[in-house]
Amino acid sequence: MKCLTCLLAAILLISCGPQEEGSHTTDPGQLSLETVRHRWYTQKQVDLGQAIFNEHCLVCHGDSGKGAVQDWQTPLSNGKYPPPPLNGNAHTWHHDLPVLRRVITEGGLRLGGTMPAMGGALTETEIDNILAYITSLWPDDVYQRWASRFGYEKN
Repeated sequence: MKCLTCLLAAILLISCGPQEEGSHTTDPGQLSLETVRHRWYTQKQVDLGQAIFNEHCLVCHGDSGKGAVQDWQTPLSNGKYPPPPLNGNAHTWHHDLPVLRRVITEGGLRLGGTMPAMGGALTETEIDNILAYITSLWPDDVYQRWASRFGYEKN
């Protein structure tokens, strides 16, 4: 009986231990205690996401997601829309995490944009880290409207 108690205690301790890198959930219903205050992500995800963003997204979406063109709402000469800013000044915050993941994975061509599909170049964890970085750029009021809209509030 004593061995069984020790074994159960060991299993409990292991299952409550720290998660592996990149394994943090982005399911708002299962937020980690490590998340940034009132946000769905961890600071580690933001830091990793910024590096990935800078490598794959910055050239089109601009430094800190500020956008690379003045007017992202006017189609280009080819009829496609330019990349929008991602820092809370455009429509990105109007979409929930699954839609944002899908846009990154599948690209924006079918939506009238020019964004290539990144699903083959990035893992799901890398995409979640990019989303952590992008949503970290949003001012608190924009983030709170987004969180309320999609049920991502955190106390």
